[in-house]
Amino acid sequence: MTSCNKGKDLTEEEIYNILNEIIADDSVLGPIYFKFSDLYLADNYKKHFSNDDVEFIYRQKSLFAKMKIRPNKLKTNYSRFLKVYEELNDGILVHISLPIISIDRKTVLIGFESGGNCNMCESGGKYLYKKINNRWKRIETYEEWISINIKRKQQQITAAQI
Repeated sequence: MTSCNKGKDLTEEEIYNILNEIIADDSVLGPIYFKFSDLYLADNYKKHFSNDDVEFIYRQKSLFAKMKIRPNKLKTNYSRFLKVYEELNDGILVHISLPIISIDRKTVLIGFESGGNCNMCESGGKYLYKKINNRWKRIETYEEWISINIKRKQQQITAAQI
């Protein structure tokens, strides 16, 4: 059975507008980006979305499955580095998921991981945002993690002391 309330498909422009609003409202998404990763819509995330939203989300995931981040579309202080990291492909600092967005465009789930060859610390998580009073508020955090490379940190300290 197909729902009558499918909702208008997202546009690439809408995705960037929502991401830029969230970046402006929550600094967790401020580092360097390279490409969108896929974010699985697990059951514990689904509770924040209606059945119509879930159907809409799967359609959008299909439509934007091959979408790459355009460096000039994200408003971060680091976007000038995007081209360099895109070319190197092994010094990537942050991977961000293609956002999971509700039909009404007021609930968004984003996953991100930072790390790579040039970081001493890696971190990541999944964050649920709601648009409240025209601002994005982080209302839920899932699977957040931090990993510190102690050995690399010690090597840098030793090199600085020499």
